[in-house]
Amino acid sequence: MALPKYDILIQPRCDRDGISHLSVSLRLDTPAVNAQDVLCEFAADVHGTATHPYTSENLCAKDDAGPLPLSPPPAPHSSSASSSSSSVWTLGRDAVGPVTLQLEVRPRAVDNAVAGAGVRFDLCRDQGGLLGCGGWFLPRVPRHERFRFSVAWDLTRVPAGAGACWSYGEGPGPTEKEGPLPLLLDSLFMVGPMRSAREEHGSGVSMVYWFGDLPEFLQPVKQFSKHMVPYAYGTFEDELEVYGIFVRKARKGTSGHNFASSLLLQYSDERGPVGDADLISLLTHELTHNWLYMGNNPGECPNMWYIEGIAQFYALFLPVRAGFRGAEYFRQVLNKFLCAYYTNPLIDVPLRETETNYYGDPRAAWTPYMRGFVYLLLIDALLRQASIFPERQNPIDDVVMSITRANRAGSPATASTWLDLLYQLLGKEVVDKQYQTLLLGGILELSTNFTFPVANNLFTLKTVDQETFELGFDSKSLRSHVVEGLLPGSRAAQAGLKNGDVAQHFSTAGMSLLDFGRRIPFSVLRAGSEDAITGEFWPRSFHTVGSFEAVQVEQDAKAA
Repeated sequence: MALPKYDILIQPRCDRDGISHLSVSLRLDTPAVNAQDVLCEFAADVHGTATHPYTSENLCAKDDAGPLPLSPPPAPHSSSASSSSSSVWTLGRDAVGPVTLQLEVRPRAVDNAVAGAGVRFDLCRDQGGLLGCGGWFLPRVPRHERFRFSVAWDLTRVPAGAGACWSYGEGPGPTEKEGPLPLLLDSLFMVGPMRSAREEHGSGVSMVYWFGDLPEFLQPVKQFSKHMVPYAYGTFEDELEVYGIFVRKARKGTSGHNFASSLLLQYSDERGPVGDADLISLLTHELTHNWLYMGNNPGECPNMWYIEGIAQFYALFLPVRAGFRGAEYFRQVLNKFLCAYYTNPLIDVPLRETETNYYGDPRAAWTPYMRGFVYLLLIDALLRQASIFPERQNPIDDVVMSITRANRAGSPATASTWLDLLYQLLGKEVVDKQYQTLLLGGILELSTNFTFPVANNLFTLKTVDQETFELGFDSKSLRSHVVEGLLPGSRAAQAGLKNGDVAQHFSTAGMSLLDFGRRIPFSVLRAGSEDAITGEFWPRSFHTVGSFEAVQVEQDAKAA
C-alpha cells in the first residue's frame, strides 16, 4: 500500500532586510474526511520554545470543492484552552479529495534583552536569511504513522544567489523522503544568502551551511564535517546518506542541538571565540545523538543520564580515536567534565529531584550530563581492568553497540537491558552499587589506579581540591533578570551585586561549572543609579571538595 503524501511547497518572501517570512502550502492526499474530524494539530512547544501562533488569519484550507472551512482551537483566554496543549484544527464540512493547507509563517518576535543563551528552535532571521526547525511551524497529521514527504521551494521572489535547504537536500527540489512524522518535524529548513562546504564520502555527503562570513574560530566545523561525520557513522554501524551542520548567529551563547540527519550550531559574539576543544566536544556530543538512545520502563528513572552522559563520553574519546584531535584535547575536555561533576553541589541529590529545575538551574541542567559521564567513564575503566585486552581504549563500546543494535532492530533497550549486559561482565554486586550511586546521589569513586590509553599516550588521574560551584544568588535570577536571594559574603556579593539589581547582561553562567577558572561578567541597573553597574565574579564558594585531573604518564613510566 502506497504511503500517504505530505507535500510541502515553500515560497519565501522578502523585505529590505532579506527573507522576512514564508508562505507554505501543504498538500495532504489522505486527510480527515468527515466534518468535525481533526485535520491537523500543532504542538504547543518544541523543547520549551512556543510554536508558531496560527489563527484564521494566517491558516486556511481548500479542497476539490473550493475553500474548506476549519474550526480553529479555542482562544487562549478560553477556559478550555491550555498554554501547554496542542492546537487542533477540525473540518467544518466533509472534505472532497486532497486537502491543501496554506500557512503564513513569520519569525517569532523575541526580546533579545531577556532571550536565553540556549538553542532556539523557532524560525529566526540571520544575516538576510531564515533558519528554523520544522516542528515549530509544521503540523502533525493524525491517523497515519508514516508518510512520503516532498519538500520543494519556489525561489522566484528571492534575490539572485539565494538558496534553500532542508535537512535531507537542497532546493529548489523537490526532495523526497519516506519515514515517520518526526523525520519531518525534527528537521531543519534554511533559506537566504546561504554559503556551504560540501564533502563527498562514496555515495554519502556531509554539508556545512551558514549565512555571512563564518568566523575564524568556526572554520574547524568544515574539517569536522569532512572527517568526524563519516567516522562516527562508521563507528555506530550506520550508512551515511546526507548529514548537514547548520550554523546560525544569535545574540547570546554558543550551543548546539541534534536534528534528523543534521545538527544546529548556534554561536554569538557575546564573549568572543569559543575554544577549539569546547567546539569539537560540542559538535561530537550532538552528532552522537543520532544513534545513542535508551528508553524507559514504567517506574524507571528517566534515562537522561545515558542519553546525555554517553554523548559526553564519546565527545571526549571519539575525536581522539578518529585521529582528529590529540592528547591535549583529551586532557582539556576530561578535566572540564570531571570538574563539572565533582564541584556540583547537587552531587548527593537523587537524579529525579534535579528534573524539576532542569531548565532553570545550571547545576540541575548539567547533572544528568556529568553524573552520567562519570558513571560511564567508571564502567569503562572497570571493564578495561576486567578485560583480557587491557590496552583496548573503550571496552564499553560492546555494551553501547548492543543497546544501539537493539534500538535499531525495533526492540527498544532500557536500563534493565543495560544492567543485564553489565551483570554478565562485571557481576551484579559491582554493577548495582555504581548504578544506585548514579540514581540516588553520592560520589562515584574514580581511582588514581585507572589508566586511559589515548592517542599513543597513557593517562591516569591525580586528586585535586577545587571550590564548589556557587552563583551566590537564586538561580531563578538568570531567567527573571532580577537579582534575588543574594548570599551575604558570597563572591557575587563581594563583586558588588545587590538584591533587586536588574541584569542587562549575565554571561552564560552554566558554562562556568565546566570551566573552573571562568568568571561571570555582569551589567546591572540599580534603583537610584542612572548608569549601568558592571563587574565580574568567580562563581565558586569558599568550600573545597576532592576532584580529579588527568595526568599524562611519561614514556619510561609506561615501559616500567
